[in-house]
Amino acid sequence: MDIRGEQVILDIKFKSFPDDLKKTIENSLLKNDINVVNYVEHLFTPQGVTACWILSASSFTIHTYPEENFIAIDCYTCSREGSAVKVINYIILFYNDNIDKIFYKKINRGEI
Repeated sequence: MDIRGEQVILDIKFKSFPDDLKKTIENSLLKNDINVVNYVEHLFTPQGVTACWILSASSFTIHTYPEENFIAIDCYTCSREGSAVKVINYIILFYNDNIDKIFYKKINRGEI
């Protein structure tokens, strides 16, 4: 089977939790020619969010843990519309000076 898409998982431990995360993610999707068709989020009390951007060619999800300065991201693209790697790299570079630790893994989907 041909590669059907790319998926990038990213964990970031920040030095301090960013207050512009949603805007940064949306800028990254826009700048990388990713078409967002829907957005849904669930807010936790007292803090934290699970959010999903439904893309015309897959999805972008995030789980935040502000009390621990931590986020977990999963970005999956399955067409020529955009690159999950470029979306994630934009986020990493944007927050580079505020990142304490990072885990990054790219998976080519459909390699079986």
